[in-house]
Amino acid sequence: MRIAIVGDVHGDFERLRAVEALGPDLVIQCGDLGFWPRWPTVGPELEAFTPQVPIRFCDGNHEDLETLFAQRVPGEPPRAHEVKPGLFWQDRGSTMTLPDGRVVLFVGGAESIDAGERTNGLDWFANEERLYKDDLDRLPDVHVDIVVSHTCPESFRIFDQLPYKIRELNRRKFRDISMESLDRVLERYRPSLWFFGHWHCPLVGENGGCEWRGLPRIDKEEGAGPIGPIEDKVFWMEG
Repeated sequence: MRIAIVGDVHGDFERLRAVEALGPDLVIQCGDLGFWPRWPTVGPELEAFTPQVPIRFCDGNHEDLETLFAQRVPGEPPRAHEVKPGLFWQDRGSTMTLPDGRVVLFVGGAESIDAGERTNGLDWFANEERLYKDDLDRLPDVHVDIVVSHTCPESFRIFDQLPYKIRELNRRKFRDISMESLDRVLERYRPSLWFFGHWHCPLVGENGGCEWRGLPRIDKEEGAGPIGPIEDKVFWMEG
C-alpha cells in the first residue's frame, strides 16, 4: 500500500485532489483538513469534494468540532467515522491497522491562536479544541507503531527548527496544553514514527527511537504568492 501523508489543508480541496492525482492508495491527513460543512464559504466545496481514494484525518483546530464530536456514540470506544463517502474522521484515540500489520494511532486536538478573530460555537470551540485528560483516558491499551496528531509533543523541541517568521508568529502555540498531553502519549506508546501538522513547515527529528516529521501546509495561502509543487509537500510511506 502506497500512503501519502499530508499536513494542513484548510479547506483547499483542489490541492487535496492534486495529492490524489499522484496515485496513493490511502491519504492520511494530520488535522486542519477544513471540515466545515456548515460554513458558507467552505461547506459547498466540501460537499462537492468526492475522494478518489480513502482519506483519513485527525481533527485539528480548524474543524467543525461540534459536528465531528456529534458522531460519537456514548460508551463506544474511539473509532473512525465516515463523515462522507471516502472521507474518514479518526476520533481521538482511534486506530487503524495497515496491511503490513503496523498500528496507527490518531490523536487530534490543538489550541487556536486566532481565536480572537473567530466566534465560539460557530468556527471556534473553546472547550473542545485542546487535548485534555479526558481524551487521554479514552486511549486504547494496544501496541502502537505510528502516531498521527495535529500538533506535536513538547519534548520534540521543534522551536529552533522553525523559520524565524513562523517562530515569531506562533510563539503562543508553545503554551498549548495539548503538547503536554501528547508528551504523555509519547511516553505511553513509544512509537517508531510520528507525523503532525499545525506548524505549516517541514520539520524532522528523533526522540528516544521515535522518528518524527512535521508536514508543511498544502493549501494556497492567501497572499503568499506562488507555492512549490505539491509533490514537495507530501511524505510517502509504504504500508
